Order: sequence, then structure tokens, then C-alpha cells
Amino acid sequence: MRQIANNSDYGSVSICFEEESINTLFAELVRVHGFRAQILGSVVNAPEETRIITEPQYFPLLSASLKRNCLLVGNKGSLEGLDVPILARPLTEEKVESAINQFLKVD
Repeated sequence: MRQIANNSDYGSVSICFEEESINTLFAELVRVHGFRAQILGSVVNAPEETRIITEPQYFPLLSASLKRNCLLVGNKGSLEGLDVPILARPLTEEKVESAINQFLKVD
């Protein structure tokens, strides 16, 4: 894993799931990678400069810029046809870690 020079060098990642336990899980994963995690009550409260991890039911509510910086997590059928990074159920530790690594890749 890359050494973090300054936590503020990395942006924040907003997280919005219906289930609070899923919010907490993804927030911890994001923090382990050196990013600030912000759990949102609604995706409409997401700052435009954030990356966002959410589920398909909230995708239509995202602005165009947030849709470009989004990781969607859900059932495979609900993710079909979407041109964004996805993480399809069933989730495994390896799939989650791989998707998070790709999504948070810092250039």
C-alpha cells in the first residue's frame, strides 16, 4: 500500500446506503486507504467534489459529476447497463478489496 504523506492530499469519499451497518463498513474501508469518509443521510447532500459509494436506488438522484465519481454496490441485475464502477453481490472480501482499490486509485 502507498504511504500517505498527508491525509488532506486525498479527498473525501461520501457513503450512502439504506443500512447503517453497510455505511459503517464502507467508511472503515475508505479510512484504511487514507481517505476521509463522510456518511450521508441522502445523496442529494453530497458535495460535488467528492467520490461516492452508494447503491443503485440512489443513482438517479446523483448529479452528472457525481455519477462519474461513483462506485455502485448492489445485485448484479440492478447494475446492468450502468457505465460506472460496480461491485456486484454476492460480495467477497477479495471482490470488495479489489473494487475499493480500483475506485480509490490515486494518480
